[in-house]
Amino acid sequence: MRVLIATDGSDLAIHAASEAPALLAADATFVVATVIAPTANPEDDAGGFEGPVITPEDAADEHRSDVVDADGVLALTAAALGSVPIEQLIVEGTGNAGTAICARAAESAFDLIVVGSHGRGLIARAFMGSVSSYIVSHAPCPVLVVRARDARAPARNTP
Repeated sequence: MRVLIATDGSDLAIHAASEAPALLAADATFVVATVIAPTANPEDDAGGFEGPVITPEDAADEHRSDVVDADGVLALTAAALGSVPIEQLIVEGTGNAGTAICARAAESAFDLIVVGSHGRGLIARAFMGSVSSYIVSHAPCPVLVVRARDARAPARNTP
């Protein structure tokens, strides 16, 4: 079973990642992925009134910074998985991170996507949007949504 763990480095995403190995088969292989914006094309801004023109050097610097940030997100998430072997993946996406995750899951034939969730209700999701909700609705494979631990709920006993 190939498992794609989507992360943005938040506590919720890291919690979901840390729970995945215990919930899935021992022979599962894990790929931890995060999404960054695509490299800006300086020519896209040329001649327009949308804002300042970005130079190729600025675009390259911005992309390098995004990759460094993404590497940090992946390292945090990998640490939460402990000794479980994983592959780390930076996905360049356009628009919604959920779109990029679903596209990569389809492209690479993953068997399962793992995401974290606040566990908010339907009304909150309707107003705020949710990457996990998007993935659940559009994924090409099953999705495991790991909710945030509720401080009122008793902790799960672990051996």
